[in-house]
Amino acid sequence: MQSRGFGQDITNTNQDRLQANVNKPCKPMVQPGTCPTVPPALPRQGESCVQLNKLQGAASVPVPLQMRRHPMPDAVIKSEIVMLDGLGAAEDVNLDAFYTANECDHAAGVGEYVQGIFSSLLKDEKKHLPAANYMDGQREINSKMRAILMDWLVEVHSKYRLRPETLYLTASTIDRYLTKVPVLRKRLQLVGVVAMFIAAKFEEINPPGVNDYEYITDNAYTKEEILNMECQMLTTLNFQIVVPTVAHFMERLQQINCCDIQHKELVNCLAELALLEIHMIRLTPSFLVSAAILLSNELLGKPHWPVVLEQHTHHTEEKLRPCAEELRGLWENAPKHLLQAVWKKYQTRVPSGWPPTQG
Repeated sequence: MQSRGFGQDITNTNQDRLQANVNKPCKPMVQPGTCPTVPPALPRQGESCVQLNKLQGAASVPVPLQMRRHPMPDAVIKSEIVMLDGLGAAEDVNLDAFYTANECDHAAGVGEYVQGIFSSLLKDEKKHLPAANYMDGQREINSKMRAILMDWLVEVHSKYRLRPETLYLTASTIDRYLTKVPVLRKRLQLVGVVAMFIAAKFEEINPPGVNDYEYITDNAYTKEEILNMECQMLTTLNFQIVVPTVAHFMERLQQINCCDIQHKELVNCLAELALLEIHMIRLTPSFLVSAAILLSNELLGKPHWPVVLEQHTHHTEEKLRPCAEELRGLWENAPKHLLQAVWKKYQTRVPSGWPPTQG
């Protein structure tokens, strides 16, 4: 690995090289035929993140050589088939009758299956959670390294304009794999890009190819290493890749809550901030989305937890409150956090004035 040069693998660094590069100016944008800029190196166990913060200027993911990925049309992305406008907060809703009577025009005839699908997701989400304490069994990596990897993957995900489902499935695949397999520090980035490589195959019409992932790691890993890790990861997970994630619950619960566009962006931001925190993997996806909606309603001065949401998710406000307060802490700390990919992505989309300035 060292022959490829410092910085070509975010999981491969040493203290001397880190110190030597702190004061160097950022490299210019990639020119044809030259190596791209790369993300910062992961800190060692117990190593301070101050150096990481100083290196953030050179941490951006290189723009893909050919931006052939485009956002999915709304008609394709949209998976919701039930609109819940006009429901009172205290109204007792008959969900079976509601689904049948409120199908969207483009999904006529499908409403009768909606509640069954959602109930199945609620049931299955508990079966595929990673072990909440898996990092205790990892000798060379820690939660800070995982956070840096997730932050970098958020940036990769944005540059390639991938679907939200891909990001959340990537995170789930990483955590479930690390639950079962100890990973060397120098291989953690490989685990991350291969998880996204696999997730994109399931979720994207035109997913990035192996050459793209070789490029964004600046050839820190070869095509053969990426493909071999793909086989290893699939085998370890027994080919159980697609599982319920935050993305499966997000749009439906946002529509039940009657979120407008700006409100949706706030909920999305809260959920993505949670990706960086390993202690949040203990939560089921529906619980995390519910807590994000509860907090967003509170921040925007809306009814905190309408009855229809409690009936739909089976989560009460009392149970959601501790998680909502954890999300509040992440939200208020986001502008000054060392890892900025999520905040930079959403800072112009969320309601103005939030989070409030700390006095």
